[in-house]
Amino acid sequence: MGSAGKKLRTRMDIGKDIQNCLDDLNNMTHAKLAELLNLSEKTVDRMVAGKGPITKYASDLAKITGKPESWFKENITWEEKRLRLFILKLKM
Repeated sequence: MGSAGKKLRTRMDIGKDIQNCLDDLNNMTHAKLAELLNLSEKTVDRMVAGKGPITKYASDLAKITGKPESWFKENITWEEKRLRLFILKLKM
């Protein structure tokens, strides 16, 4: 899918998605996610705020949350995110 004319997801959008995933995982804390990623809690706080190194940890975030790795990368459009989420739900 091309991205011409489509809104690309920002780091802030992805940070919100990370927080939503944590909420879905029995309200996993930033401290617990930091432990699983072997990062400081401050770094996780920055990631959720859309300021930290999100893409670098996309693979690990995908394993922890059960979401596709592409969910945690800035280069997908909202349309692609919705399609991938729909496909993921179909697989469940």
